[in-house]
Amino acid sequence: MVLKQTQLFPLESSGCVKLPETGAKKRTSFRGSYSHTKLSVYENCPLCYNYKYIEKPEHPIPFTSIEAFMGSRVHETLEYLYKQIFHSPESGSDIHEILCYYKDAWNKKMSDDVKVVKEGMTALDYFEQGEKILKDYFELHAPFSEDRTLFETDNFNKEKPFLEKRVDIVIDGYKLMGFVDRIAEKEDGTILIHDYKTSGTLPAVDTLKNDRQLALYRIALDEKYPDAPKELVYHYLKFNQDFYIMRSDEEIEQLKKDVVALIRKIEKATEEKNFPAVVTSRCAWCEFATICPAKVKKDAEGQS
Repeated sequence: MVLKQTQLFPLESSGCVKLPETGAKKRTSFRGSYSHTKLSVYENCPLCYNYKYIEKPEHPIPFTSIEAFMGSRVHETLEYLYKQIFHSPESGSDIHEILCYYKDAWNKKMSDDVKVVKEGMTALDYFEQGEKILKDYFELHAPFSEDRTLFETDNFNKEKPFLEKRVDIVIDGYKLMGFVDRIAEKEDGTILIHDYKTSGTLPAVDTLKNDRQLALYRIALDEKYPDAPKELVYHYLKFNQDFYIMRSDEEIEQLKKDVVALIRKIEKATEEKNFPAVVTSRCAWCEFATICPAKVKKDAEGQS
């Protein structure tokens, strides 16, 4: 199902006015570097990795899942919220303004490329999911005094909060990069690495204890803040649950070894041009589903 641009939500009817952009830049990939996302794509389906990062074929049908679209709008809105709080702490008390920002961002960025995959679901369903996520988060965390967002000073002596902060990691000569949703500090000096998830699945705590993404970000922040303890904070927004995880130095060292082994496996596959397809339920959300031989074959077999 393709969402039409007519499926937007009026601002004026809810008392909203158009709000300024956050100034957030689209996340981009850098040639020759790796990221948690890039590694995960290979783990889930080597052929998808080949299409996405090596061959880069033209898409017969441009595709963005409604889940990803909603997640991006929620992230942008939380970034806007914390920018407001950073520059003017009292401004974080207006949930109406936050919801107006979300609605405005949704309307501006909706396009025909956004598709609903799940049967029985509509754009409005996902829009309302995002609204509920923001309301629940606001209620749980207001007045947002649990920690303070860290910042850096630019060349013009302007303070820039660490929101959607790019970090670079080098492990055994391999360069990785990523974007941290928010970096903050508690009163006791503990550095918090926040990640906002809009996933519809709530993982087990043991799964988070073995998570690679935020542990990689910790490696980057260990260089910047070597003496400060680090806590990884996972916000599972649909469930209104937060998980705080500490990783030991021994676990981090093992993670580095695992990452290097995986990158070398990818390099070997690239040299040999060996990228088998892995057909799973994820294929319904894959941007290359219409050109993937394995997926096309499976669909044809299902229709015969």
